[in-house]
Amino acid sequence: MFTDHNRVTEAPSPPGMLVLPGVELTQNLEDCSPPPQGKHQCLLHVNALVVDPTKVKSAATPAPPDSVGRVELFAHGVAVAESLGGVAQLNHPNFHYAANADQLLALANRGLVLFEVANEAWDSNNEGDATHPSTEALWDTVLSRGGRLYGTATDDAHHYYDAAALRKTGQPVFTGDVGFVMVRAEPTPEAIAQALRRGEFYASTGVILEDISFEEGVLEVRVAPTGTGSSSIAFIADGGRRVHTEDGPQARYDTRNKGHQYVRAVVTDPDGHHAWVQPVFLKDTL
Repeated sequence: MFTDHNRVTEAPSPPGMLVLPGVELTQNLEDCSPPPQGKHQCLLHVNALVVDPTKVKSAATPAPPDSVGRVELFAHGVAVAESLGGVAQLNHPNFHYAANADQLLALANRGLVLFEVANEAWDSNNEGDATHPSTEALWDTVLSRGGRLYGTATDDAHHYYDAAALRKTGQPVFTGDVGFVMVRAEPTPEAIAQALRRGEFYASTGVILEDISFEEGVLEVRVAPTGTGSSSIAFIADGGRRVHTEDGPQARYDTRNKGHQYVRAVVTDPDGHHAWVQPVFLKDTL
């Protein structure tokens, strides 16, 4: 899926590949609240994934907000995405620190379901810094406070055939094949969109999973064999606490009688690639 800035991209699907229409709804503003740090603009970007091309010209565009509050501005992007029939995704929350945990929680309570836990552009600041939490920590704060968000991984690629030439000039290059999601769905736009909304996918920067299951209170993750060494599988619960870790191709965690609100898992392979399993909301299983 290509998500060009403020342009719905429809590309033909070659044999063996399904290309889905999308758009990055870009608000680059001089004024927002809280204001940006330093001399930066407010860079508030929302993807509309799997949009309905028939709605691009016919949909009524939601009116922009009167407020310059970040939540209201992001919510406008979410509303536009929904008016196009798409699934809204808040992009790179740590890029110029566009969205903090309070804002993500407010948006989750207003219907946002996706955000980029791993935007693989080199300047997305996924790890945060001395004064800003990582995107994973943002996620756990939202989940621990009762919000529901699913995390995606994306390329945010800008360069393809021109990447090698740009690299020779010393310019920073935004390449592809570094972030993706694996969706449990039939290969149709409708099924994929619904699976994204339900969190029936995992996000990855290179790790392939063989299976994820949650049965009788036990979350199990199995990693596809690679022959490159043992992966580490960590289970994470309220407050971002690592409650169980196993090394090897599979791991299980019994969530029963633990008092957790949620549990999710992160797989790390020997090369430092990750896969993020979506949170299981345990009160739904009682």
